[in-house]
Amino acid sequence: MPGSEAIDWIPEGWFADRVRDALDPYTNGMVPQMIPGGGRGLRDRADRGKPAARAGMAICYDNAFPSLFRESAARNANFHLVLSNEGWFPDSYEMDSMLAYSAFRAIETRRSVLRCTNTGISCLIDPDGSLASILTVDGRRSEVEGYSSRARSLGTRRLPT
Repeated sequence: MPGSEAIDWIPEGWFADRVRDALDPYTNGMVPQMIPGGGRGLRDRADRGKPAARAGMAICYDNAFPSLFRESAARNANFHLVLSNEGWFPDSYEMDSMLAYSAFRAIETRRSVLRCTNTGISCLIDPDGSLASILTVDGRRSEVEGYSSRARSLGTRRLPT
């Protein structure tokens, strides 16, 4: 995400350090590094006596780009995990947009999407794009603290033929 996770036109080095220092008073340290992540993340989670679950990993605005999710699905991810810092968008439509991106990724890949955010909408999205579970506190679904614990299957569904 330009200005937060990476700034493509500024390579690392002394110049990036100076830009970071100049931005710090305005960003409260929200630009700690300007290095984009490398590679595509897949993580396996083994559970005693059960088959391993494979999660396709995405961070923040990655969920706007279908290719990352398609690649994870092609590499046999059972579900997708989106970790997101949405503190940039208090009380805005952006949080709903991020949720919509995740729903599209679930539908496209027919995989559940588990969203874990600091201030945004934390939820579980079923492979058909529907909300299976959403963290809600006092009627609010964003900018809330808490956790949700549900016994649900994270998985895939085949497209109808």
